[in-house]
Amino acid sequence: MSGWGLIDTFGCARTGMSVHGDMRAFWKGVSMVVERLTFQVVKADHAAWLEADARSWTPFLAAQDGFVSKQVWAQRDRPDELQAVILWESEAQWKAIPTVELEATEALMGDMKRPLVCHTFDVLASSGPRQAG
Repeated sequence: MSGWGLIDTFGCARTGMSVHGDMRAFWKGVSMVVERLTFQVVKADHAAWLEADARSWTPFLAAQDGFVSKQVWAQRDRPDELQAVILWESEAQWKAIPTVELEATEALMGDMKRPLVCHTFDVLASSGPRQAG
C-alpha cells in the first residue's frame, strides 16, 4: 500500500506545482502548475494526518525553490478524502526535487502515509485581491 502511494506521488511530482507570498506580484506573467493530491483518510484520522503532514510535507515544501503555497481541503460530500492543493511557480522547479528527498519526507508521515491519486493543472487565468490605484 505505501509503495503505491510513493509511485503515484513521485510520478505526479514530476508534473505539478505550489503557491505562497505576495499573490499580486505572483500572478503577473507567471505560468504556474497546480498539483492536487487526493488521499483516502477516514474522518476520524483527519487530525492525526494533518499533524503528520504539518511535521513533514509542509516544512519540506516550504523550503523548496518555486513553492508558492499548499492547502488541504476536505470535501463535504466525501468525508473520508482529503485534497492537498499545491501551487508551484514552474513545473521545472517542482520536478527538480530529488526523488530521495521525496522518499525521506514521505517516510516521516509514518502510519499516516496513504495512497493517493494525483491530478496536475495548468493555471490559465486567475484573479485575486484588488490592487489600489
